[in-house]
Parts: sequence; C-alpha cells; structure tokens
Amino acid sequence: DGVIVLVNQCFLDMLGLNEDEVLGHNALDLAARLGLGKEAVLPAGGGRSEAAEFAWTVNTEQRHFALSASVVRTRQGRQAGHLATVRDITE
Repeated sequence: DGVIVLVNQCFLDMLGLNEDEVLGHNALDLAARLGLGKEAVLPAGGGRSEAAEFAWTVNTEQRHFALSASVVRTRQGRQAGHLATVRDITE
C-alpha cells in the first residue's frame, strides 16, 4: 500500500526531515513533496530497478540526490514491498 515503515537516520539528516514526517506516510506523497513521479519510488512489478535524480533544499542549501528503488520479493517470488536508496550527489 506504499506506507513507509522503516527509514534510517542518515536519510532523514540528508533531507532535513524528521521521522514524524516520513514514517507511516505514503511513499507517493513523499515522492510528490520531493518533486518525483510515482515511477521513481514504486518500480514496475517486473522487479527492475528505477533511478531518478532530484534537487531538494536542506537548511537553505540546494542539494542534489540520486534515488534508486527496487521491488523486494519473498523466496516464493511474490512482491513483498519496495526498497529505496538515496545518495547525496551534490558536488
């Protein structure tokens, strides 16, 4: 259903967010807030990874990030959720 159930502190620090703004919220809502389309956060059911870059202002500084998202599957091959990784690529 797209609800964020786990987030690490590094992600929160990079984006200048707090846990209450992320945990329990829909990933599509967060994606829209970051200026991303749903396809960047919820990859197609085929299991391929999706990648996107986005800019976000953190403490008045424009930062650039790379996002990679992929489908997580059970041992039986059923879709169990999604995993996203965000890297700060600001030069």
